[in-house]
Amino acid sequence: MTEPPITFDDFFNVLINGVPISGFPATVFTSTFVPPSPDDVCFGSVTPTQTATVDLTPFAGQFITITFQVADVGDCNFDSAAFIDNLVVEGCIPAELLCGTCNNTVDFCQSIIVPPNFSVNTASGTAGIDTDCLQCTLEPCLVNVEIPNPCGDNFRCNVEVNAVRAIGCIPFYISVTATHSTNGSFATFCGKGVTCVDNIICFTCLDADNPCVDGFFDDAFVVPGSIIVTPECVDSCGNQIFTVTGSIQLPSC
Repeated sequence: MTEPPITFDDFFNVLINGVPISGFPATVFTSTFVPPSPDDVCFGSVTPTQTATVDLTPFAGQFITITFQVADVGDCNFDSAAFIDNLVVEGCIPAELLCGTCNNTVDFCQSIIVPPNFSVNTASGTAGIDTDCLQCTLEPCLVNVEIPNPCGDNFRCNVEVNAVRAIGCIPFYISVTATHSTNGSFATFCGKGVTCVDNIICFTCLDADNPCVDGFFDDAFVVPGSIIVTPECVDSCGNQIFTVTGSIQLPSC
């Protein structure tokens, strides 16, 4: 007795962090086959070799999970399997050796208490900073770059450079002005805080002059227009709580 035709839709899939890569899933069978009889006879078929190359640059500095899936769809008798060979990750640099990204901006935030009956001018926020507690260090790291090749196609190499890192803290001092609602007198209310810094601020070649000289951070400044004064709440004593936020720009090389 001849069995009715069965459609085989088995597939093989490759995912990176849960997202299928281009060209997958690959369907194993797309045609309709008549299963052999008796049932204990294996049905054998092999698909053409599937190859794929994936650019992992968007995942630089991250941990990724590569998932291989083999699914048996459409029947309960004939299983599919996959042979995975020549899996290679090229240009891989250990995470601890990778250069990070530049960030020359440091944000700060602090609260100010304003007594009752004072109206705060939210456009009056000012801030001063002290960079004496910052240190400048050089950290060798690797970047993967394309090298011009005078003899042919360009090629890529891992090149060692220096990351210039700012480490330490920046004390900051903030103020707002306010007007008394009854007598019209003016007053300034102040606050202070400390923001931590651990930022790569630039990169240099290994043979370049060391930018970490005395006074390197003297050019840091509060970014114009970055200070925002926001009313938050009124406490049980009637005092007004305001937050003052802003950004500090660190120098580059």
